[in-house]
Amino acid sequence: IAIDNNYYISGDDEFDYLNVYSRSVSGLPAVNFDVSSYLALPDPAHPEVDIEAASRSTTASNKMYWSGSMSNGADPFPNKPNRDRLFATTITGTGESTVFTFAGYVNIRAALLAWGDANGFNFTASSTAGVNPKAPDGFSLEGMEFGPDNTTLYLGLRAPLVPTATRTKAVIAPILNFESWFNNGSPAGPPVFGSPIELNLNMRGIREIQRLPNGTYILIAGDPGEIINNDLYKWTGNPSDAPVLVPSAAFGVLKMEGILPVYDGAQLSMSKLQVITDGGDEILYNDGNEAKDLIAPFRKFRSDILTGLDLDICSGFTATITPGSNAPYCNGQPVTLTATAGTNPTNSYIWSTGATTSAITVSPTSNTTYTVTVTSDAGCSSTASSSINVGNPVPLPVISGPKVVCATVTGNTYITNSGMYNYNWNAPGGTITSGQGTNSITVTWNVLGSHNVSVTYSDATGCPPPTNGDYAVMVLFFTCGCDQPSK
Repeated sequence: IAIDNNYYISGDDEFDYLNVYSRSVSGLPAVNFDVSSYLALPDPAHPEVDIEAASRSTTASNKMYWSGSMSNGADPFPNKPNRDRLFATTITGTGESTVFTFAGYVNIRAALLAWGDANGFNFTASSTAGVNPKAPDGFSLEGMEFGPDNTTLYLGLRAPLVPTATRTKAVIAPILNFESWFNNGSPAGPPVFGSPIELNLNMRGIREIQRLPNGTYILIAGDPGEIINNDLYKWTGNPSDAPVLVPSAAFGVLKMEGILPVYDGAQLSMSKLQVITDGGDEILYNDGNEAKDLIAPFRKFRSDILTGLDLDICSGFTATITPGSNAPYCNGQPVTLTATAGTNPTNSYIWSTGATTSAITVSPTSNTTYTVTVTSDAGCSSTASSSINVGNPVPLPVISGPKVVCATVTGNTYITNSGMYNYNWNAPGGTITSGQGTNSITVTWNVLGSHNVSVTYSDATGCPPPTNGDYAVMVLFFTCGCDQPSK
């Protein structure tokens, strides 16, 4: 965790120290703080807590939370009860003047296992003695950060991957109202967990979660067994959003495990990160001894500044409207416009019409441009426009012809507008004897009573008039000029 632009605190995963290091100068810690005596460790002869996760408080900037990995030990993978510790410290000062104060601890492993079991992940089996914690079906906690609501604590697991059938996604266990519950190490009951958050990190678990000061989450994704190289992802922190890969020169080179934000002057950089690399299994002195097995003055790790990154969570958040601007539509024709941006179904929308839904239906009678602004939960915003061009109005059909006719008399002619296309007449109660498909038809009426002749057509572009043309006709048996039937 960064203290400032000059120093940061690192939890030691071999010894129970919190160490203050310079961010720019190599060397030993400026200050270290041994927390083991505060944690009431059940196995004090082997006091390793395996500190793997940390997060700054959202209610007090000088307060930090730290967690053991909750995992089994190395081969033959025995249970390590000392690792079931989540604790807090506060600090004053910086650099060599940093002063730590212990602020309580809790045990959460049993509750976390029960939560995983209840959600079908079978955490109990993953954490059983003899199971490799660095396997896809193992159990190890390595990331911790507060969610966007500033009260939910995200616990990111290196292992297991979920679901149990495929082992393809990383999982986050959210503790609700964490700081109220933690209560300086004196909780009133067990923690309350929310719904699991499953993330696609390309078959990798979570090695670190860090929320940048602007709210963007950066994740280090790593294979539980370190077979696949670590990679960086950016994320909104919203469970509905997918993390986005951040290509970097560190892929395949660095075993990244920690993240620090970088500032250019007073401005948070969206193209740089400082990353901490675990060198615990490296042979530093060509003596066959891994770095983590050396005494403190000889153990080393490295930090690097990565550049050329795209950390802007809004990159690629681009609003689009379907259909876009294209060929003319029919005048007054209903058109449904649908806006999209990103993948989050909870985006908000505001259209130039005042509508706030993702889709609107409009019926323009003149060329009109419609605009929508889409905003995500993370505050990303994008605007798009669609110009709907319409043709000239198609004239309403006007029908002329005899209104009062005699039944069975032939040659009743009805005419409508000329110059149109796709004429379609309808004469219920009569028979169209000629002219269907043209602007003039001949009808023989067969059924007495009131009837309507109707017609529809289209213009050269296929657009119809707003309504069909209707023409009332009365069919009589007796009228002037009609033969009287025999009795």
